Amino acid sequence: MTDAMTFMGNFIPKFKAKFPGVAEILVTKIAAGFAGNISHESSFGVTRYGDGGNALGLCQWNGSRFDRLVSNRSSDWDSENGQIEFILHELANKEKRTQR
Repeated sequence: MTDAMTFMGNFIPKFKAKFPGVAEILVTKIAAGFAGNISHESSFGVTRYGDGGNALGLCQWNGSRFDRLVSNRSSDWDSENGQIEFILHELANKEKRTQR
């Protein structure tokens, strides 16, 4: 299985649990969008550095967003599961405006 397929297989059930009621076709498209971005940002490397060593992880978090990742997911911030959970946390909270 490709990294994108593995990511989507992990992301979709978590997304559906966090955001029930979102149409199935949209869930798949949302997961594919995240997978495409993550592929470009980090090649699915949960501990991959970017931006000259200033960003880290699937979504290349940096600065205060990286600090929130570690604070929110202290025991598993460096795992795919922990980072997926933090993506969903951001969507439901700090980045809620993206739901519009």
